[in-house]
Amino acid sequence: LLLEGGEIYYEGFQKVAVMTLNVFLGLIGYAMVASVVAFFTQNTTISIITFVALISNMVLTILNLASLATDKLEFLREYTLSYHLSESNNTLFTQLLVPDSGFTMPFETWGVTLIYIVVASILGILVLNKVEIKEGK
Repeated sequence: LLLEGGEIYYEGFQKVAVMTLNVFLGLIGYAMVASVVAFFTQNTTISIITFVALISNMVLTILNLASLATDKLEFLREYTLSYHLSESNNTLFTQLLVPDSGFTMPFETWGVTLIYIVVASILGILVLNKVEIKEGK
């Protein structure tokens, strides 16, 4: 591109890097929740199923379907990490498609991810203090 005299679109690289950081932080948050499930149940299969369900936005899909039946559960969607990741990545993707449309950092999503990590760490410590880990077979 540079040999042909073209310009590099640095803002696009920045937006892709932020989207990648969003996904990476989301994976860490989901892994922390899955590790608490692993500590509590002492079953790796259930922990892996939990991790896959969180990554695939299954929880958000279930809440979306439940909100179709009743409006009382609709507010729960906004408290999930999946919702915040989906919203911020959609916003960044539309900003990537439309150059010069501005750029917003997803600080709210990062804050929710940090809350997931901190709460899961505290719960993991509490569960590890209460539960004796069994030796694997």
